[in-house]
Amino acid sequence: MPETTTTLAELLASFDPLDPRDLRGFRHALPTPVTLIGCPDSLPLAFEVTVIGDIRVDVRSGVPTRRFVDMDTDEQVRTPVTVDVGGTAIGFARAAAPHFALVHVIGAMGHDHWSEFIRTSFDFARIDSSISEVEGPNSLVVVLRDQGTPENPHGVRLIVSDAETPYGQLDADRIRAHSAFIERSDALVIDGYALLEEATAEAVDVAVDLAVAAGVPVCFDIVPHRIDSLLAFERLRPFIHRSSLITTEAQTLMRLLGREVPERVTAEVVQDLIDGLPPDLADWQRTWLVRYGEGNMDETSAISPSHHSVTYPTGYAQATTVTGYGYVVAAAELKWWLTNYTRAAQIYPRLAERSELVEPRRFRP
Repeated sequence: MPETTTTLAELLASFDPLDPRDLRGFRHALPTPVTLIGCPDSLPLAFEVTVIGDIRVDVRSGVPTRRFVDMDTDEQVRTPVTVDVGGTAIGFARAAAPHFALVHVIGAMGHDHWSEFIRTSFDFARIDSSISEVEGPNSLVVVLRDQGTPENPHGVRLIVSDAETPYGQLDADRIRAHSAFIERSDALVIDGYALLEEATAEAVDVAVDLAVAAGVPVCFDIVPHRIDSLLAFERLRPFIHRSSLITTEAQTLMRLLGREVPERVTAEVVQDLIDGLPPDLADWQRTWLVRYGEGNMDETSAISPSHHSVTYPTGYAQATTVTGYGYVVAAAELKWWLTNYTRAAQIYPRLAERSELVEPRRFRP
């Protein structure tokens, strides 16, 4: 991780000047995030990012010589077991730390023997945080993978998690108490897990309104990937509408929109999917990062409707381990997007005026 930081002005000045009249060319200041995915220090540390997400304790292991589908009796397997702090907040923050000048996490954890372990993990990763310690225990997640196959070399992943989590107690008042971090950020990162509970849905709704009012771009990751089985598209729509950068698996978005999922997703299929978005979600100031290919992750099409589209490999298929790889890609993509977005906003100021361009649409459980 680089030891030096750079001001935003210095970062922007490091690129060759472009014709102010050619916004399309201007948006190509960094053509794709591929280099950043493999080498975070290819650009200096820059930007401040605030992340709101879940914080849990992950217990990870696997069944490396068997497939779950073949098991019909009790099994005992001797294989490595790891314990670490997990959840969407620290998962993204760890991957983002090599890219950004500051990563700040707003979240909640329980009060038990895991609490100090969680705090120490944030300190060790050099992640700034405002973590509320709430009543009740911390949440544990058990993650198992089975033997890979030629079709799915990384194996099937089974995730078992507590039904009740401290994240459910991250309410709107706690968000307002840390509003300064959101309002001074260069981006606010949120995800769909917050929408599964009434309290966190309201809390994140408040955070998004704060960001929009301050002109801070909102980055929304549509997870869990089967969110369509838990929430209707209309529940997500107000958050998508106020977001500048949306990440989703192609299949997830297809199901949310009631589209048939084809046997094979291609860049052309994804382009058609984005072209068919409802008009209020298809303006060019909103960028969609749509994932597909092996593991629904190996390829991404980044599309700003009616403006710009680029497709690139994420490196997922070649990764030696896929644990946390989605966060690695997402952090690099955010650095890439912010670099291009900020430069474009200097020439086209209305691009940054989200408080004027986006009508706040409050979420109501």
